[in-house]
Amino acid sequence: MGCIAIIALILLIWWAVASPSTFFIGLFIFIGLCIWAVISNNKIKETQKQRQIKEDEKNNKIFEEKKIEYNISNDYKIVNYKNGFAKISKDKQYIWIKDQSLFLFPAVVQSREEKYILYKIPLKDIEYYSTQGNVSKQTKISGGGGEIGGSSVGGAIVGGVIAGGAGAVIGSRKKGKIESIKSEIITHDDRETFFNYYVNGERHSMFFDFKDYITLIKMIPEKDYNNFINMQLSKGSMVSVTEQLKDLADLKGKGIITEEEFSEKKKVLLNKIK
Repeated sequence: MGCIAIIALILLIWWAVASPSTFFIGLFIFIGLCIWAVISNNKIKETQKQRQIKEDEKNNKIFEEKKIEYNISNDYKIVNYKNGFAKISKDKQYIWIKDQSLFLFPAVVQSREEKYILYKIPLKDIEYYSTQGNVSKQTKISGGGGEIGGSSVGGAIVGGVIAGGAGAVIGSRKKGKIESIKSEIITHDDRETFFNYYVNGERHSMFFDFKDYITLIKMIPEKDYNNFINMQLSKGSMVSVTEQLKDLADLKGKGIITEEEFSEKKKVLLNKIK
């Protein structure tokens, strides 16, 4: 539209120069074309808007129908599935427990009907869930650039180091401009919740938002990592402390527990035979 308007304006100027007597005819034609273009553009936008409204209504209807079809529980929570083994939408998911199984189903309207997948994980196949990642802070320094009469800002800074504030003033006495030094703290948060489970004997993982850990611990507290470790250690009250120590070492060898956790649990077991 912009290019057409510029071309039309150039032609109008040319018309005014070449044929001043008919200029106003060209001006009226130009104004008429502009009005027609605006009306046409508005009609196209309105048509697109109505089409989008109908598409949204259709998708929302399918979404509600699918929730009824799959009998989605009213006792659901919502988590955000980020990545993992499960071939489901990387988006918000309903999550609930029914018949000794954990279920996941899209909690938002999907672009295609085949994306409405009811994902089921038997509770017995869940290994454990926990969190991983860290929050780190980085200080970003910017500014402090520019030159003053041929002397760099570095000269003013060095002057300040040698002679204090007066030295900085001496170092920057000539005409010019120094950009102020600015600092900005940038926070990097890569924390997430991971969820380990088995499919046909093979271990797989799913990854959710960090805050979804709270949802999981309310739903299935027995599958929390710490409870999992304690269950492994207390498995079978008749098992000897020696066997439990072997299990503990095996957990550490597989990377399931850290060196610090190994030492702590080992101390508890050894205290049992004192």
